Amino acid sequence: MKITRSFARTFRNKINRNPGCAAELTRLSYQIFLSDPQAARRRGVYFCGLKPYGNRMTVYAPPVDLPPNFSTYRDAPQSSRFYPTARRVIRKALNSTLGPEAPFEAALCTNWFFARAADSKQLKDLGWELADFAEYHKVLLDFFRPRLIVCAGNGAFSPYRGMCDLLDLATTKELPGEGKTRIKIADAADFRVVGFPHFSRFGVSEEKLEEVFD
Repeated sequence: MKITRSFARTFRNKINRNPGCAAELTRLSYQIFLSDPQAARRRGVYFCGLKPYGNRMTVYAPPVDLPPNFSTYRDAPQSSRFYPTARRVIRKALNSTLGPEAPFEAALCTNWFFARAADSKQLKDLGWELADFAEYHKVLLDFFRPRLIVCAGNGAFSPYRGMCDLLDLATTKELPGEGKTRIKIADAADFRVVGFPHFSRFGVSEEKLEEVFD
């Protein structure tokens, strides 16, 4: 996809303009897609995490094309609590939009920040801002036109905040989440943006998913 070449140029320019961070940016590299974009279906599900994880000791290879029909949350399970919760949420969202017969890879999975980092603080230390990635998500959203945009994270520095800023939406509804957390919803005419508390720290019940994706 053209977005791959376009962001490669942006990333090289970022390195050239920031010599103090160049080595770290190069070590961490980036990854745009977490699922095969060729397998994703329009008018379905757009799942967006915050960033690809970047271990502080690992040198990462340049971004790679994923195998056909690959989806990270199904095909590359991790010990993190995030993955099983993401799988449940994506499956429920697919059932709601494309139907229970839709394969898991029909959901497009990505992150708001394509650049790797250990955490939000490192993203900020490297000079990345939410607005830096808005144009790329607009291209993907315009092409796939999802009915459900599912964001893992809904704070001030999160994919939900990035999506709402990009789409000029405000939260229209909040539901109680696990503990004291809130699930945030922003509705538009023909799609919904849902911001869950981050899955690495908080789960979500089946009953709550039914309510959110109803």
